Amino acid sequence: MKRSLPITGVAMLLRSFLLYGQAVPPIQVTVGTAARGAPAYFVTNTGTITVTAFALALSLPVPPGGKLASASQVTTYDVALGTAPAPILAGGQIAVGGVSPKNAAFGLPTVQAVVFADGSSWGDGRRVQRIMALRGFTRQRLTGFYNELSTALAQATSREALIAQLQAEVDNRATLATDPDDQAAIVSARMGVLFNLRNDKKPDGTPYPVAQVVQQQMSDLNDRLVAVRTYGGVQ
Repeated sequence: MKRSLPITGVAMLLRSFLLYGQAVPPIQVTVGTAARGAPAYFVTNTGTITVTAFALALSLPVPPGGKLASASQVTTYDVALGTAPAPILAGGQIAVGGVSPKNAAFGLPTVQAVVFADGSSWGDGRRVQRIMALRGFTRQRLTGFYNELSTALAQATSREALIAQLQAEVDNRATLATDPDDQAAIVSARMGVLFNLRNDKKPDGTPYPVAQVVQQQMSDLNDRLVAVRTYGGVQ
């Protein structure tokens, strides 16, 4: 089955083709030490437009004689999805994780794609398409899941029943969606809620009321929806 792409994703994909000819990436990446002493990538916006997402590709060593001629590890950081701490203003810089002693030895990652706040982009068009597709799927799944929790709250669904319902949706994600990015959005929306339903406890060790947990999770989901709508180019 062919993957569908929201109109906003098509527009950004076309813009990425226009900007792909610019050889110099609009962001620069260095390795340094973050505030708490952990190694981090420091990403600087060298352009004039705010950056909302970017993908970094780290080249990995390939054993001689293997089937692969090359290999890379691609990580996407997107403020719309909460995987980047903030948008990068023109001339600004943020620190992101992903650095370990092992991959630091492989050198600096290369910039594969960049998405800007005005809807333009730079880099690999397919990577831009994936960024936009995941934003669209995430908005749709968060909206649906928010409504699902609202119904559970109104019907006073028990903790056990709600956990079973959400776990079944995670386990059956392949039947709920055919696109891998859509499946990832299904899991992403539910895992935090499942964790809190199972583990949130008062100081005396007793669990918080289900309604209280669900209300807090709905507030968190709303914050995520605001981020997608604000930075993600989707409404």
